[in-house]
Amino acid sequence: MARDDYRKFDELLDLIQDMCRPIGGMSYNDIMERLNCSRKTVERIINFLSERFPDSFEKTSDPINPKIQRFRLDSPDGLPPEYLTDDEMLALNAAVKRIKNETINKPLSSLEYKLNRIIGMKKGVRQMNDLEGAILSRTSVVRPYPHIEIDAEIMHTLQYAVLSGHQVQIKYNSADGDLKKYTLCPVGFLYGNSNNYLLAYKDTVSGNVCEFILSRITSLKIKKDHFNASKFDINSYVSESFGAYHSEHGKYDVVWHVSKNAAPAACRYTFHESQKIIKHNDGSLTIKMKCDGLWEMAWYLFQWRGEIVPIAPQELVNVYSDFLHRATESLKYSK
Repeated sequence: MARDDYRKFDELLDLIQDMCRPIGGMSYNDIMERLNCSRKTVERIINFLSERFPDSFEKTSDPINPKIQRFRLDSPDGLPPEYLTDDEMLALNAAVKRIKNETINKPLSSLEYKLNRIIGMKKGVRQMNDLEGAILSRTSVVRPYPHIEIDAEIMHTLQYAVLSGHQVQIKYNSADGDLKKYTLCPVGFLYGNSNNYLLAYKDTVSGNVCEFILSRITSLKIKKDHFNASKFDINSYVSESFGAYHSEHGKYDVVWHVSKNAAPAACRYTFHESQKIIKHNDGSLTIKMKCDGLWEMAWYLFQWRGEIVPIAPQELVNVYSDFLHRATESLKYSK
């Protein structure tokens, strides 16, 4: 094989990798520019890929200009595992270990597991490069959990809008039962224990970011209007709350009391990046943090079966007490 043939082969592999990345796929013009080739050459490449990866090849219309065709590969099994480098997998593994926030850590852990499945057990163990990696690659699974199904087409379009910086118009079933219309500048997604949210500005990139429950979006239309939300930092946004939900109040000064029995287990947790742990002579703990998300916090504390209880703010105590009261009242109907 000639040197130029090797170069063309490398370019084709690079193109396959690129077609697996973008949410919206690649157009004829994108590929022509990428390979510096003619339209006829691109057509032959597209025909080859559609025949080589029939179960992974996707052909769609551009959301803004339906006359433009876009092509995408949904991670074909034939993708060489060498395209996932040691450095990339080690960086992902480090991110999983460093990021303690569950809303980010959970999808990252899922991604790491799926990638290790793709590159194969032996390569995955070698890239993890330690005994812990070998054990995890053989035993880790994404835990099943109750969840609400989200329309795949709506999610696909929203992902494209977030990446491309396009405004969208949505119809939304609000909590009061009314169907409302919004024009949004979508900037990201936030995954919680009970609901998953679209993060977006209303109308323009100004004011506060709002949260919209993804399963309540009944329809949407992507607009030609662009926006620039480069100043929005999703990591800073996530760090403000204990869970996914952000209230209008903002951060609270939170205080928990941890019993002596639960103290050893609680010390192994990072509940929030702002937490401070105070140890007492009787073996109990006081945990202080500054964050929002009282409803999810109270719900989480129930998992500790009274071993960790809220002390402040009073709003958190009230929510916890209300949950406890409702649960106790509901037991009357089971007798």
